[in-house]
Parts: sequence; C-alpha cells; structure tokens
Amino acid sequence: MSEAFDLQAAWMRKSQGDIKAFFEALAASLEAGFPGQVEVHRKKDGIFSKSSHVEGLSIRTQNYQFHLEREGAGLRAIRAREVRGVVLKRDDLAIGEWLESLTTELAGVSGDLVKTRDALHDFLMS
Repeated sequence: MSEAFDLQAAWMRKSQGDIKAFFEALAASLEAGFPGQVEVHRKKDGIFSKSSHVEGLSIRTQNYQFHLEREGAGLRAIRAREVRGVVLKRDDLAIGEWLESLTTELAGVSGDLVKTRDALHDFLMS
C-alpha cells in the first residue's frame, strides 16, 4: 500500500509542476499573440525576489470574458457573458471546454481584425 501511495504522490507533484509550466507558457503565448486583449496577473515569488509567477489571466472578446486562475494545485476556468459592463452569466468550465470556447472566440476576433485591416488598406490604396 505504501508503494502505491508514494507513486500517486509522485504523480501529483509532477502534475502540479507541469500545470504551472503550461500555465506560464499559455499566458506568455496569449499575451504576445493578442496584445491589449490579455491581462496577465502575476505575483512575486518573494518579497525581495525579482521573479514572479502567473496567478491568473483574463481575456476579453466581443462576446465573453475568459478567466483562468490558479486554484490550489489546479486551475479554475471561467467564461462570463458581459453586456455593457454587467455580467449576465458566469460559467465554470472544464479546461478543455474553456480552451475550445476561447479558440472559437479568438478566431472570430482575428477574422474581424483582418477584415478591418483589408478595408483600411483598400480605402488607402484606392
């Protein structure tokens, strides 16, 4: 029994490290890929430390606000429907569902940006 417990504890420690690393990478990728739309919340590792870690991130799209935050050893994924600054609905989602919904929304945002850029280009070049 002790061996099985030790193995499970080892897997949990490894998973926690992986989640932290993946969360850091996701935050950096979103922040670089969608400047101005992603807010990353960082916390210093100590009072005098120069390093910090990601505690949460928020992304605002046309239809939703997406929040991902550290919660214990895992992550909490929230999608909120907001209209004129008022949250109408807030959903806790599984990480996979949250990422899928975010991907769909960001594809719409990038499509809108491409259309805007093309319209401005065509106007200026005519």
